[in-house]
Amino acid sequence: VSSSLIANGVWSNSCNVQAALCGAKYERRTRRTVLNPVINHYQTSDGKRFILCGVQTAIDWPKLCRAVEHLDWLEDPRFATPEARSVNAAELVSLLDEIFAGKTFE
Repeated sequence: VSSSLIANGVWSNSCNVQAALCGAKYERRTRRTVLNPVINHYQTSDGKRFILCGVQTAIDWPKLCRAVEHLDWLEDPRFATPEARSVNAAELVSLLDEIFAGKTFE
């Protein structure tokens, strides 16, 4: 099997290419400016990285709160809704960073 490196690059960036061809402005986001902090990568105290991929917000958010022992976040106005988590993403990412940095990957 062979394939073109440029074709793979365009395919993997197809949304960006499409936006550029349509004249849309594409906003590049960082770990702290993500729209959904439950879809992000984090690092543990032993230097290992992992990815949270909580795409089913209604199901995944309560599970994450339980896993990090912060059921209070379910009622916290900063994080209670997907929209609030998006607005307060930098703060939530910082809090999750602190939690995960205090634990090993295991």
